[in-house]
Amino acid sequence: MVELGCERLFADPRAFCLVGGRRVGLVTNPSGVDRGLRATADVLHASPGVELVMLFGPEHGIRGDAEDGVPVETAVDGRTGVPAVSLYGERRAVHGAARAVLGAERGFIPPRQDKPSSTLSPSEWLL
Repeated sequence: MVELGCERLFADPRAFCLVGGRRVGLVTNPSGVDRGLRATADVLHASPGVELVMLFGPEHGIRGDAEDGVPVETAVDGRTGVPAVSLYGERRAVHGAARAVLGAERGFIPPRQDKPSSTLSPSEWLL
């Protein structure tokens, strides 16, 4: 059986501890869905204990509504009301202002004190 990352995130407490009680930014595109074809952004936004504060989208935007090769503007996502930062426009990487909103330094959010990173496998960091 195929196990989707977003479904594993909510099913496995060891994985959920990475986002539970945190301000979360999500890099996603239209293929980021669960078995019910619900966008990962929508699922995270509706999840108790998760504060989705920023979305990051590559070419075509997070919802896939931008044309091929056309730069995507940073805007507010219509479904979640969360800022959707384009990674296919003026910027091609997460910038300092976005990191500040997420509370991260150099794009890395350190593990929670009650769950040290040494107890998680590398694949658990890549959900």
